[in-house]
Amino acid sequence: MSETSSTGGIGPGYKDAPCVTIYNNTMFVWGGGVVNETNPPYPYKNFTSTTFPLTTTNITWTDLSWDIPVALANNNTFISISPCVVSPTGILVVGGTNLFGYDITAANYVSLNLTGANPLNALSTRTNVRMVNVKDSVYYFGGYSGTGLNQSAMSDYYILNMTTWQWSSSFVQNPQSIPPNFDASSMAYVDNGAIYMIAGSQPFNYTTNVYKFDINSQTWSLVQPSNPGAWTSGFDTAESFTYNNFIFTFDGYSEFNATIINYYYRISSLGYAGLTNVTHILDTSTNTLIQQSVYNSPQYAIGNSFLSGVAASHEDSVIFVWDRPNRTIYNPDTVYVYNLTIRDWTNYAALGPYIYTTTPNSAPSSLPSASGTSTNSSPNVAVIGGAVGGSVVVIAAIVIAAVFFFKRRNGRFRVPQSSPPHSSEQQYMPPQSLGEQYNPDIMQNIIMFKPDGIPDEYMAAKHRDSYLPEYRQ
Repeated sequence: MSETSSTGGIGPGYKDAPCVTIYNNTMFVWGGGVVNETNPPYPYKNFTSTTFPLTTTNITWTDLSWDIPVALANNNTFISISPCVVSPTGILVVGGTNLFGYDITAANYVSLNLTGANPLNALSTRTNVRMVNVKDSVYYFGGYSGTGLNQSAMSDYYILNMTTWQWSSSFVQNPQSIPPNFDASSMAYVDNGAIYMIAGSQPFNYTTNVYKFDINSQTWSLVQPSNPGAWTSGFDTAESFTYNNFIFTFDGYSEFNATIINYYYRISSLGYAGLTNVTHILDTSTNTLIQQSVYNSPQYAIGNSFLSGVAASHEDSVIFVWDRPNRTIYNPDTVYVYNLTIRDWTNYAALGPYIYTTTPNSAPSSLPSASGTSTNSSPNVAVIGGAVGGSVVVIAAIVIAAVFFFKRRNGRFRVPQSSPPHSSEQQYMPPQSLGEQYNPDIMQNIIMFKPDGIPDEYMAAKHRDSYLPEYRQ
């Protein structure tokens, strides 16, 4: 049985950057870290789920297993949630550079016998390795040789196919057009055969640029919007989701300013980096930019929050699992819903289609299963063990209407954040590192990746609440 939330009951609880994903009308919240102002972050041993249809005021959470076999990972240390995607057969994949899975149907942790050349250890030495879920695969772009806009871009990229569990690799055909080395850009896949990189930053330089990778031609290009300037300020650390031909990007940090009272990071004497309260929308069919800051139902909105890995999309809804209005105040186990069809906040997320799978021969196992039989047909998935805890509790999720002071924070992406990426459900791809997501000596880690010539105070303040190294996504 996994540990319950720090509120004393079952539910996601007080955490930063968990893996949030949706499969077969069930939302899963896995792992993450607990952070406070005086102690180093520590792992959050919690795995919970809830089902659709979903009403934000009355959520039922089911406690799932955190009994991760030692052969897969040390569950007493930080376990990277990357890439936080679900395979077509229902394997939740996490682990950073040491990938393993959780078979959702069989309720077992499983090893992944990946074939092909695994690039993850090599990629972990680079900066801004960008990941995105594309149908039944995860794309990893090769990143850059270091920090800063003057660093060399790597033209290699890698694909993990989650049907065959095989790695493959290729190269960008126009390396001179690879996007600049911006930090904390969002990535999204649209069913037009393209991957989009949205916004990002370097010190004192936030961008609204959008870049497009054509999967067939393997080429990058700068998107030329039909209405340039419609996104009024650059931003980073946002989260994106796709719906039809639209990319919705929620929350994030924006230009330095001192006008966002109570919602900013102080950057020594350098100024302020504030939370943006705008939803940025891109119509990829016309390259039209839309900036949304007013909603018809602000009483259901999440308000200004430090969001990090706390949302997933389901059908035409993006579900946010909790609200963090500042570094010390959390509203755990609350749920908020943004409807992509009406482009407004609501208190309900509908049931979606169920993915039916046949039950083939069980996968070979290197160790006896603690419970259940795997329904995954791939010989590259082996049952290691782990049972589901049976506790269920009903938690009243308090929707805070009064918090909506400045419209809404920027949005998050994630196509993934999807069932198989970008189908009817979208899977969230968190902006995280390939290795350990948290470091006990986080400030030293942040400073280590700072651009040359930038004061330590800048890097420490800018990422104090994300606890993510500079080379994250």
